[in-house]
Amino acid sequence: MKTKYPLVYLEWEDAHASADWFTEEEAESYFYNQYGNTKSVGWLIRENEDWIMLASRLGESIGDTSESFGMLQKIPKTWIIKKVRINLKK
Repeated sequence: MKTKYPLVYLEWEDAHASADWFTEEEAESYFYNQYGNTKSVGWLIRENEDWIMLASRLGESIGDTSESFGMLQKIPKTWIIKKVRINLKK
Protein backbone atom coordinates (compact mmCIF):
# COMPACT_ATOMS: atom_id res chain seq x y z
CA MET A 1 0.00 0.00 0.00
CA LYS A 2 1.40 3.39 -0.99
CA THR A 3 0.77 6.28 1.36
CA LYS A 4 1.49 10.00 1.45
CA TYR A 5 2.37 9.76 5.15
CA PRO A 6 6.06 9.35 6.09
CA LEU A 7 7.06 6.61 8.52
CA VAL A 8 9.07 8.00 11.46
CA TYR A 9 10.89 6.80 14.57
CA LEU A 10 10.58 9.03 17.64
CA GLU A 11 12.26 9.02 21.03
CA TRP A 12 10.41 11.18 23.51
CA GLU A 13 10.20 11.89 27.22
CA ASP A 14 6.76 10.89 28.50
CA ALA A 15 4.86 12.36 31.46
CA HIS A 16 4.51 10.43 34.73
CA ALA A 17 1.99 10.24 37.52
CA SER A 18 1.60 8.25 40.71
CA ALA A 19 -1.40 7.67 42.96
CA ASP A 20 0.87 6.84 45.92
CA TRP A 21 1.53 9.11 48.91
CA PHE A 22 5.09 10.39 49.41
CA THR A 23 7.10 12.22 52.00
CA GLU A 24 8.94 15.24 50.68
CA GLU A 25 12.16 13.22 50.38
CA GLU A 26 10.38 10.35 48.63
CA ALA A 27 8.70 12.77 46.23
CA GLU A 28 12.06 14.31 45.40
CA SER A 29 13.53 10.86 44.76
CA TYR A 30 10.54 9.85 42.62
CA PHE A 31 10.86 13.03 40.54
CA TYR A 32 14.57 12.54 39.81
CA ASN A 33 14.47 8.76 39.31
CA GLN A 34 11.54 8.44 36.89
CA TYR A 35 12.56 8.16 33.28
CA GLY A 36 9.97 8.03 30.57
CA ASN A 37 12.17 7.72 27.51
CA THR A 38 9.65 6.25 25.10
CA LYS A 39 10.29 4.97 21.59
CA SER A 40 7.56 5.03 18.94
CA VAL A 41 7.33 4.18 15.26
CA GLY A 42 4.40 5.40 13.22
CA TRP A 43 3.08 7.30 10.27
CA LEU A 44 3.33 11.07 10.63
CA ILE A 45 -0.27 12.21 10.10
CA ARG A 46 -0.11 15.85 11.23
CA GLU A 47 2.56 18.20 12.54
CA ASN A 48 2.62 21.82 13.58
CA GLU A 49 5.00 23.93 15.65
CA ASP A 50 3.64 22.52 18.92
CA TRP A 51 2.96 18.79 18.39
CA ILE A 52 3.19 15.72 16.17
CA MET A 53 0.37 13.23 15.56
CA LEU A 54 1.48 9.65 14.85
CA ALA A 55 -0.61 6.66 13.83
CA SER A 56 0.80 3.23 14.70
CA ARG A 57 -1.65 1.58 12.31
CA LEU A 58 -2.54 2.60 8.79
CA GLY A 59 -5.22 0.88 6.75
CA GLU A 60 -7.43 1.37 3.76
CA SER A 61 -11.10 0.64 3.35
CA ILE A 62 -12.05 -2.14 0.95
CA GLY A 63 -13.14 -0.59 -2.34
CA ASP A 64 -12.11 2.86 -1.15
CA THR A 65 -8.94 4.84 -1.70
CA SER A 66 -9.11 6.69 1.64
CA GLU A 67 -6.81 5.68 4.47
CA SER A 68 -7.79 5.07 8.09
CA PHE A 69 -5.65 5.45 11.19
CA GLY A 70 -5.33 3.44 14.39
CA MET A 71 -3.45 3.95 17.67
CA LEU A 72 -3.15 7.74 17.36
CA GLN A 73 -0.64 9.59 19.54
CA LYS A 74 -0.43 13.37 19.91
CA ILE A 75 3.05 14.16 21.26
CA PRO A 76 4.17 17.66 22.27
CA LYS A 77 7.29 18.64 20.30
CA THR A 78 9.02 19.85 23.47
CA TRP A 79 8.97 16.20 24.64
CA ILE A 80 10.71 14.87 21.50
CA ILE A 81 14.37 13.94 21.89
CA LYS A 82 14.99 12.34 18.48
CA LYS A 83 13.08 12.11 15.18
CA VAL A 84 14.23 9.96 12.25
CA ARG A 85 12.40 9.42 8.97
CA ILE A 86 12.33 5.74 7.91
CA ASN A 87 12.72 5.11 4.20
CA LEU A 88 11.03 1.92 3.09
CA LYS A 89 12.49 -0.02 0.18
CA LYS A 90 10.13 -0.39 -2.76
